[in-house]
Amino acid sequence: MPLWESEPQSRGTFGILSTCLSTMFICVWKAYHPDVPQKRPEERTWIAGTLESAGRFMGFLFAPEFLFAMALEQLIAARTMYHSVNRLDIFPPHPPWYSRWFRRQMNQTGGAIFLRLHPWTLTHSFYAVMGGFAEIVDGSQEGSTPPYCVLTWAEVYQILKEDPNRVPDISEKHILARSQNDTLTKAIAVTQIFSFCTTCILRRAERLSTSVLEISTIAYAVCAIVSYIPWWKKPLIMAEPTLIEKNRIHPRRSSPSRRSKSPRVAWWIRPNPLNKDKPSATAYILPTIYGLLHLLAWDHPFPTHGERILWRVSVITVSASLPVAFVFAFIYSCFIKEGEPIEEAFETIALLTYTPARLFMLVEPFRQLLYLPLDAYKVASWSNYLPQFG
Repeated sequence: MPLWESEPQSRGTFGILSTCLSTMFICVWKAYHPDVPQKRPEERTWIAGTLESAGRFMGFLFAPEFLFAMALEQLIAARTMYHSVNRLDIFPPHPPWYSRWFRRQMNQTGGAIFLRLHPWTLTHSFYAVMGGFAEIVDGSQEGSTPPYCVLTWAEVYQILKEDPNRVPDISEKHILARSQNDTLTKAIAVTQIFSFCTTCILRRAERLSTSVLEISTIAYAVCAIVSYIPWWKKPLIMAEPTLIEKNRIHPRRSSPSRRSKSPRVAWWIRPNPLNKDKPSATAYILPTIYGLLHLLAWDHPFPTHGERILWRVSVITVSASLPVAFVFAFIYSCFIKEGEPIEEAFETIALLTYTPARLFMLVEPFRQLLYLPLDAYKVASWSNYLPQFG
């Protein structure tokens, strides 16, 4: 009787499918950091909240490349607000991590007197960008949670500039304490992504075939990793915002809007909702990388020769359509008055070419899974010893 029996050196279609789908799911699940809900908890039903979250999750599941665009734009907005707020000189400086190990925060101020006790950190800025501050509006009843209107980060900056005492002086620890970060699930997600990518690398090294679905899953993993990096300091799953008292002395002429003045930022990175009429370069970065990763399946076997040609055309289209449209729109805006119809035409043409190509890249990997060569079912050496959750 053998003391050690090796695992079978083969895999099945269902095993490939389940591993890829579970990896895709966990990539998007752990990479997505939702914003603070704009409605009060008592105004949100469980079903409505679940459907809203599921809708956003499915949207990023079908188009994970745009998750990075959202994460990068929020990072740019948060960093812009962080530097702008700290230039107001109302917060004590935020000491670097190595200084906090050796001396207390009060020793960092150098004897200066500040209006606020706690420093304004990048976490505070992310909290503002994700809708973490809301202004109380009129019409509240005694004994009930007052109605509020979620503020943009530009509006929070404007309040800090004009009347900083209205914004609660909360610490970074207070914000993170309300954040629902889960180290265990993050570790599981990282392990799953690492194991899957390592398995694909081992198969490539041993010259074993991989399915197009596995190539697409690698692209999902890249999207998840690069999306998680910009959101490293962003709180996760906040139930409700921090309320700001309404200004009774100098009330606003209207409800909070998107027209508040904000620190000036180059339009082509559009880090805030104030510049929605401008194209955003950040929205074009990862779709290009996402498309280029699918070039790894350039010579993979497809059910028909026509499908292989369509795959190649779709990959090139997804990789090039949005950047080309952005370049033309940028050049056009430099010489022609902004807002002309032709500028929007560039984006429309890009979407009309990008969308069908992207849909084909979404469906074809599942069809190709039924026409794999025989060596695609062989297991790479040592891959059986890597943890998998599929």
